[in-house]
Amino acid sequence: MTDTADPLAVTVVVPMHNSVAYLAETLEAIGAQTRPASEVLVVDDRSTDGSADLARRVLPRVRIERADFGHPERSRGYGVQSASHELIAFCDADDVWLPHKLERQLDAVADFDPAGPLLCWTKLDEFVSPELSPDEYQGREPFLDHAARLVSSLLTTRSTCTTSSPTLQESGSWVEWVSGLAPDVPSVAVDEVLMRRRLHLTNHSAVTRSSDQIEAWLRAARQAAAQHREDGKQ
Repeated sequence: MTDTADPLAVTVVVPMHNSVAYLAETLEAIGAQTRPASEVLVVDDRSTDGSADLARRVLPRVRIERADFGHPERSRGYGVQSASHELIAFCDADDVWLPHKLERQLDAVADFDPAGPLLCWTKLDEFVSPELSPDEYQGREPFLDHAARLVSSLLTTRSTCTTSSPTLQESGSWVEWVSGLAPDVPSVAVDEVLMRRRLHLTNHSAVTRSSDQIEAWLRAARQAAAQHREDGKQ
């Protein structure tokens, strides 16, 4: 059931699969927000490494939902459907928020309808996980002060995730979902680095993406938006 007492109440959805290596730092940062989330919902997708027990120790008020998806977008979508609030923020189990992340975003969206479509993004820095030596890390240089639309920087609404085509839970990837959103969805950018994306060996495919590949994603999103506009004229 959705709690409507506070229209700016936020559920943070954290998809998790065997995330014990980095989860504590992620949850500590969520718990240390200057404007705390009303709910922290971890979707535990078949973890076998004790991640759920760690989550409860680090953040005792965490709510954990077990899932069997094997797919982060479906875990995120399930989290949205299970959330207690209309405003939804995402944080991957290896990323880190800065303390003012939610406060800055909630200030930015205060005049929007939390039951309607909405996207609010922040800038981000990337960092190489400190346990890696230079020999282990062979990726590109981390992006700094970057405006890429990554999942852990997003504050959105339940309706944005559940009424788009495809919905977040149906989408095959984060890029597919963002590209499929209607162009008239309000989008707010907070011009401040408020999230740090960890680069490590188990997200190596993401680490080694070139700037050309990222630009290809952006082109796909622009093409999808243009197609939406053309369809609307017919």
